[in-house]
Order: sequence, then C-alpha cells, then structure tokens
Amino acid sequence: MVSLNHFLLELCIAAWAYFKALQAKAAFLVCSFLCSPPKPPLVNVHDVRANRIRLNIKPQSSSVFNKRVEQHEIEWAGPATEGWVPAGANNLPQRTVARLQPCTDYRFRVRAVNPKGVSSWTPEVQARTKMDPVKGGGTGPGFTWEQTLTDVTVSIELPAATQKRDLQLELRPTYIRAAVAQHEAQQPLVLIEGSLFGRVRTFESGSSWELVREKGKLVLVITLEKACKSVAPKFDYWRSVIPGQEEIDTHKLSREAEGLSLNMINPGDLDAMQMRNMGVQGF
Repeated sequence: MVSLNHFLLELCIAAWAYFKALQAKAAFLVCSFLCSPPKPPLVNVHDVRANRIRLNIKPQSSSVFNKRVEQHEIEWAGPATEGWVPAGANNLPQRTVARLQPCTDYRFRVRAVNPKGVSSWTPEVQARTKMDPVKGGGTGPGFTWEQTLTDVTVSIELPAATQKRDLQLELRPTYIRAAVAQHEAQQPLVLIEGSLFGRVRTFESGSSWELVREKGKLVLVITLEKACKSVAPKFDYWRSVIPGQEEIDTHKLSREAEGLSLNMINPGDLDAMQMRNMGVQGF
C-alpha cells in the first residue's frame, strides 16, 4: 500500500512538471507569435573596477510578449582584441564583462534578439577600467601615492638642484598645492594642485612633508593625515588623490593587510554621527 501511494505521488509530480513545461512552451510560442520586432536596448555603464565592467541594459519595448522571449547580445572590444568579442546573450538587466586589463579603454555594444529578428547595435558605450592598487594607492600626473586607513603618502620627484627654500607648499583640509621655484622662469613649476578626495589635517595639525633621497633622486614626500575616519573600511580608502584623476579599484583593498577583520558594517547599526562622517547624505 505504501509503495502504491509513493508511486501515485511520483506520478502526480511528474504529470504536474510535464504540464508546467507544456504551459511554458505554449506561452513561449504565443509570445513568439505576438511579439514585435526588437529594438536596440538602452545601455549605460553601472560599475567599473580594475578587471571588470558592469552594464545596465533596459529593453525599449514595453510589450509583455517581447519581455518573455527577448534576449540581449553583448560584444566588447579593447586595444588587445581583433575586432569585436562576443560575450553571450541572455535577458538579465545587468551584465558583467570580466577578465579585463586595468587602466584600459574598452568599448561595448548591445543588440536585442527575439523570434521576429535582430535589432541594430546600440551606439558604442565606452568605459575605462581602474588601476590595480599598489600599497593602497597608484599613480597620478607626475607623482605616485600610497595609503593606509589613516593617511595618504604622495611622492613627487624634484629637479636635482631643488632646495627647501625653493618649495611652495599649501595644504588646507580639502586642498593641496605644491610648487617649486624656477630661477630661470618667473612662474613656479606646479607639481600638484587641486581639491583632495577627502578631508585631511593641515601641516599644523598632523600632516607633514620631507625631502628624501631615493636611488639618487630627490623626492618630496607629503604625508596627509586623513581627518575623517569611519567604522566601515570601504569609506576610508581614497580612489585617487585628486578627483578626476585615474582611480584605483578600492574593492581590491583588504583590511587583512592591517590585521583587521573584513566584516562589513550594516548601515542600520550606525548612528547619525557615524553616517555623516562617512559622507552619507540625509543624516
């Protein structure tokens, strides 16, 4: 009796699964017949890292029939590719193209496909991958930089004959300028200038600078002490020294290098002051 009941149960399950498969097949056939020819979707870059780029893809057709049967094909191209490289097709609203090279410009294009045909390709979408961080930092125009959770160190190579009296340094909580006087020219040579990625302490309250010799070269080393520190590590790391310059991929930075935990903080566990310190709006 038990075996018979078990057999009947399995038979019912199999029949139900077969019915659902037929229903899905019928729905696909109906949608394939009633759908309209595909249009190119809307595409924009959603997230950029050192080795991958994620795209948002939004269908232009509002037809429920198109949504059931339409897929999107992606192709990408870079300096090292010969023409366009296919990245597959599916109906996901976000697609990630991985295994890319850091600091490299890439192009993407997408088209829609359904039983009624293939759309034209979208206009090319361009994005540049970020830098792989080295000692928490990277390179900028004429300088290199490193960082920890508490400070940022900027190193700038100087002309060999530079003296301390030739340096012109200005540091405010959100601004930096370093220049060196040129005896042959009226205008000083600007080494770095601009608004900083985050707030720092001035030379009078924690930051510092020094001239050092490294492998026979004279280097100005500026150590910027970060003024705002949070309990969530991802908010403490700078993506660049000055916004608008080449950024590093901060997702690759690990607190394990500091001997700390990688546990992320739930924003709901933070008070309003902590949220303001992290730059979160609305607190």
